[in-house]
Formats: sequence, structure tokens, C-alpha cells
Amino acid sequence: MRVRLIPYNGKMLAFVLFALLLVSCSEDKLYYGSDRPLEFSADTISFDTIFTAKGSAVRALTVYNPYKNPMVIEHISHTNPVFKLNIDGQSSESVRNLRIEARDSVRIMVQTYIDPTDDTHPIREMDELEFLCNGMRQQVVLMAFGRNVKRMRGRELSSDTLVTSDVPILVQDSLVVSAGTQLRLGAGAVLYFEKKASLIVYGSLVAEGSADAPVLLRGDRSDYMNTSPPLSYDQSSSQWVGVCFRSGATNNLLDNVILRNPTIGISIEPSDMSETVLAIRNSQIYNASGDLIQASKAKVLLENSLFYNAGGYLLNMAGGECDAYFCTFANYYQFSWGGRTSASIRQANYYFDRTGQPVSQSLEINLMNSIVYGSWTMELSRDEWGQAPLNYNYYNCLLKVKASAVDAHFHQCYYNEDPAFQCMVWDAALHPFEFDFHLTSSSSAIGRAKQSIATIYPVDLDGKARTTDGSADIGCYEYY
Repeated sequence: MRVRLIPYNGKMLAFVLFALLLVSCSEDKLYYGSDRPLEFSADTISFDTIFTAKGSAVRALTVYNPYKNPMVIEHISHTNPVFKLNIDGQSSESVRNLRIEARDSVRIMVQTYIDPTDDTHPIREMDELEFLCNGMRQQVVLMAFGRNVKRMRGRELSSDTLVTSDVPILVQDSLVVSAGTQLRLGAGAVLYFEKKASLIVYGSLVAEGSADAPVLLRGDRSDYMNTSPPLSYDQSSSQWVGVCFRSGATNNLLDNVILRNPTIGISIEPSDMSETVLAIRNSQIYNASGDLIQASKAKVLLENSLFYNAGGYLLNMAGGECDAYFCTFANYYQFSWGGRTSASIRQANYYFDRTGQPVSQSLEINLMNSIVYGSWTMELSRDEWGQAPLNYNYYNCLLKVKASAVDAHFHQCYYNEDPAFQCMVWDAALHPFEFDFHLTSSSSAIGRAKQSIATIYPVDLDGKARTTDGSADIGCYEYY
């Protein structure tokens, strides 16, 4: 192997070292011009539905220096004390002379705390986080929407109670309605539930909202997960336990109710079959990590309502009776941490008692003018055990089923034809984590409902007429 020797050239080496030193000094020199604005990860930091006397989650703002020279922010400040800051690791409402190295950044953590007031309306707090750098002023908007709430912890109602729309209720563990007691939720009433909270009914729950002011039952969090695109906790499942109707609960009604993001939406224990335990009308129930509705030996009535997205069943009938008119059952549940485990509807002629033993119980289930659809090829499940009858009938329904499952119990139904919902899949760009089960013009549900039933339910879930053109559509929404 031959090695070539290069003569030492002191002048060249000195020149290279000098040039490197100049570049280093140039890039380390502070920039004082006013033509280089700071860059921010967001132009607004917003907090939605912050409860008074309870701090918010922390939101982060990143401030970038994208240039090749260090810069000094002369002043960072704001004026509204409801916003609390941690600036580059320092808890302070303002800082001076904060240096950002070349092509580097600093983080500002923002939190809000709103004091209670006597106001029954949402509270809006605004501020601007101002940055002064090289004579240039830039602002990031700070915004928070707060609510005064009435807190209930370990509360058992032993006398009839009315909840109105004046002040929302925050249930912090469980709210129990005793036997012989009625809880009435008026139009516009809102109940927020913390993570392990539930509504347990031994007596009666009557929730009567309106089209303009539905009753709302939901989890208490409105901040966002660290997902892409960002997912609000209010759009995620399993944010509270759900509503449980114990044995003996009677005359329960959900009318114009929105119930969302529970673990199990509604569970019904074995009941007296001589009375309807629960009627659900003009309502939307969705986004459960388990079953959406779980009923054992219970009489249930479902009318003009939308049930969608569950990790378990949308409707799990284990014995009892269920009639459903003009309902839409749609299951496209999928989160990155878990997908579906069950068909949309389960029909079983038995249930399990408190000891875990199966109990034979007849089932009578009838669906009329309803849609049962989803991401599975078979959205109806039959589960038989013992000798109790299992009777099922589907009339003028649009169903996602295998051909082998169709028998004499299906009457003028339509199979595996596209309901053409407005939005039934996640679209990260256009509709992140949003669903819309209104019909589009190509829907196979249009004009196929049984008209005699439509005269009993003349308006759809939106309050629009079904009967004006003489051919009603299947499902809870009429196409317009």
C-alpha cells in the first residue's frame, strides 16, 4: 500500500480556521433587526367548558426562532389573572430578556382557573399573550369558556327532584335515585360526569328535552388528547360509567336526550315484564366502549332515535321485549386503542343472574322502518340457550346481514345495500372523529319505509316531515 504525503501548508490551514471562526461568530451574534418575527405553534390557546373552582388541563404554546442567529425576547406579558403561565420552566406571569438560540424554541405552559360567580350563563374570559422582540410586538390570543356548576358527590335523592337548564350538574362519583323517587331533567338540563361517575336509578328517571334544548348527559372533560388529529375527550368513549336502571325501576323516559361517551351507555337489570321499563324517543346515544344499551329481562321501547358506535353491542337484548320504530343503528366504532368486538344487535333468550348463572327468558324483538348497518358483514347476532322462545321480526328495514341469515322473520327488508350516510368513516382532513348519519341522495333507505307506520311518526329526528311526499324513508332521518 502506497501512502501519498501532502505538504503542510500553514497559510491554507490558517485561512480555513479563520473562515470557520467567522461563521461561528456570525451565527452566535444576536440579531436586533425588526424584520424577523417569532413563529408560534398556534395563534390561539383556547379552553372549552372549564368548571369554576377547578383548574383546567395544561395547554402548551411553542415559540420558535427559525433563524440562524440567537434572538432575545425583551418582554412576554399578559393582563388577565385567570390565565396562569409557566415560561421556559419558570412560573411567572411575565418575563424579560428571554434568549432563544438559533433555530431553537421555548415552551410556554398555559392553565386557567376561573372563580365561581352567580352567573347562570357561560363565562367567557379573554386575554392576549404579548411578545416584544426587537421592537416588534406579536400576540397570541388566550380564550377560556367557563361554567358555574352544582357539584354532587355521593348524592342519593330521596324526594322528587327537578333539574333545569339554569346551572349544570357535575356528578363526581355517583348520583342515586332512590326507590319511589323521580328525577326529572327539564329541557336544556346538562349533567357532566367525572371518569368513574354514574347515574343509578332505583326509582324513575324522566328526561324531557326539546329539539332546541335537549337534555345532555356526558363526560366532564373537553380538553384534547395527544393524537393526530387532536381528539377531544368529549369525542372519545369511556369518559364516564353510564346510566344503570336497577331492578324495580319503572316508567323511565329519555325524550330528546343526547347521551354520549360512556363505558356502558344504558344498562337495565331484570324487571317486571308487565310494564315498559324504559322508552327512548327522539334521542341520540353514542360512543360507548362497551354496550350502548344492555337490557336483561326488560321491556324497552325505541322510537325515532339514533344509536351509533360502540365497542360492544349497540343493542344487547338478553330476554324481554323490544320494539323499535324509525331508528338508525350504525356501528363504525374504531379508536387506535381498540375496535369493535360485537355485532350491532344481539338477540338472546337468556340472561345471567347476579351469581353469573344463565337464566332462560323469552325474547320478543320487533324492528320496523329501521336501519341496522356497520363495518361488519353481519350486524345481527342470535344467541340461544335453553328452551325459552326467541321471536324476532324485521319489517321494512335496511340491514347488513349475510344471505344465510335471512328467513321468514324478515318482511319486505333490504339487505347489504348502501345507506349512503353523510359521513360514516373518519376523515382526518375533512371530518376528524366526526360522524353524520343523515342520508344522501343515493341512499337505499329512501322511500322504502312502511307508510302506515310513518303516519304514527310523522316527523323525523330533526323535526322534519316524513309524510309530505307519500313515501317515507327508513331510519331516524328523512332525506331532504
